[in-house]
Amino acid sequence: GPVRSHFRSADPLQATTRVRQTLAEMAPPPRTMLARHACCALWGALLCASALSASDVASDGPIASGQAGYWVKLLGIQASEGSMDPPFSEDGTEFTLTVDNNRATTLTLTFELDIAKYDPLEMPKISINGEAFDYSPVDVLKYEISLDETPAPIDKVYRIKVTDPAGAIGWVLPQENAHEYTIRVVQAPVFEEVIEALDVKVHGLDGSSLEADKDFDPAQSHYLYRVPGSNATVKLEVLCTPWATGMAVDGVDVAINETQTIVMEHAIKQVNVQCQYADPKYTAVMQEKTYALTFERSVHLQDFQVALKISAEQGYCAMREIPEGSGVMGFLCRSAVDLPTFVALYNDPQVDIALVSLDEAKDQHRLPNGMAVSVGLPGDRARYALKVLGSAEPCEYPVEVIRAASCSTLACGVGKLHRRGLMDSQAAQAHLCLAEVCTQEDEARCCEDAPLCSTMASEEEDWCPSGFEVRQGFERCAHAPCNDDDKGACCREALLEAEEHGGAPGHGEAPGHGEVANGRRQPR
Repeated sequence: GPVRSHFRSADPLQATTRVRQTLAEMAPPPRTMLARHACCALWGALLCASALSASDVASDGPIASGQAGYWVKLLGIQASEGSMDPPFSEDGTEFTLTVDNNRATTLTLTFELDIAKYDPLEMPKISINGEAFDYSPVDVLKYEISLDETPAPIDKVYRIKVTDPAGAIGWVLPQENAHEYTIRVVQAPVFEEVIEALDVKVHGLDGSSLEADKDFDPAQSHYLYRVPGSNATVKLEVLCTPWATGMAVDGVDVAINETQTIVMEHAIKQVNVQCQYADPKYTAVMQEKTYALTFERSVHLQDFQVALKISAEQGYCAMREIPEGSGVMGFLCRSAVDLPTFVALYNDPQVDIALVSLDEAKDQHRLPNGMAVSVGLPGDRARYALKVLGSAEPCEYPVEVIRAASCSTLACGVGKLHRRGLMDSQAAQAHLCLAEVCTQEDEARCCEDAPLCSTMASEEEDWCPSGFEVRQGFERCAHAPCNDDDKGACCREALLEAEEHGGAPGHGEAPGHGEVANGRRQPR
């Protein structure tokens, strides 16, 4: 009875000690071999009696610590953020907790014990990553995890171990009664911040620092740097965050945060730098932020000259005051087509020229020196600025382009015809009117006097039908040169023949095609 009570009220190690003490109190040490054998038999019987079955103990209440069947599992684990995969089960061992909110900075795990399975004085031990988790069974069991306050991704493992407080049990190979849950906490980075640049620095080859048009702000993506005209090469350093996984310059991968050499072949050069992040655990596509850095030369112009032309078969440009009387010199261009080809010629290779639309679209067309560039006209009349790029001082010329009408659309006045060979000229300037619609102002450039009928008398003696002669006044042909279709207007009855017949039939007008004169059908 006393021995059995020890096994019901204490852990095995304590029970063993107390049993030994009890046996010692019950009888003196055995002096004979037979007595010793009897004592060993009693000791073995007591040990067997101590190995009570779980059902025997359970019938009296919770399984005591140190006994077979002592419960070392959690009833549940709840997370304040995210979802667990697979869903928690008390028999499970490995779980992944994905925190969907990538801006969350704390995570709370709540543990649930099956209190009915324990004696309040023999609650299981709980440890997290090897450190004891102290708790009271009457409290809510919460474990606070501080997520990284930086925008970096998180991938951490937490090992939650539930253990019998009796410790390892066994004579030969002591074993610990425990169950461990491995929870992997995963949180995606704050992509918007991970792919931001921390700073941008630009230096000349001499080490001088070049400042941007505004202070650097990671949220701003466009910056302009003025480069002195003597510098054709600059050094660029873009500092991405420590969590970026890559960097690219103009679409070409480079080493992260490596200094880049930028060579300016033209007055303006734009460089696009991307800080990148890629990890299939958190994103299926590359995340990147682009910083557009524009480098513009700052050249002091001296004796600068520029000319603007349109392809000769399409139109022409001339330097004029734009608008007239303003005193500002620019270029007035007339085009025969909707898509003229422009050519700019200038005498300073350190700068560039661009034709910039002044309408809402603000389209810009770079015009490399001496190279033809097609520009679509937005309407019958368009306004542009011919800008010098790379000049230390603002320099631009107003440009007006007219979609001019052709002289062929002009109806020449009485006695006038379109200039002979006008439309045969390959130079559009020869047959373009001044504006979108031809007017009387264009008659002098588009029209000329029609030839006199009298010119046919010397060119072709028998041009008029028999009995008719060429008028010698100021009558003019309707064609240049006169042809057979003009005979009706240019031929009249010969005066002698009219007098012999007592008058001039048709009042002196030449017969029309197929009519009969003097009793004969006359050819024209």
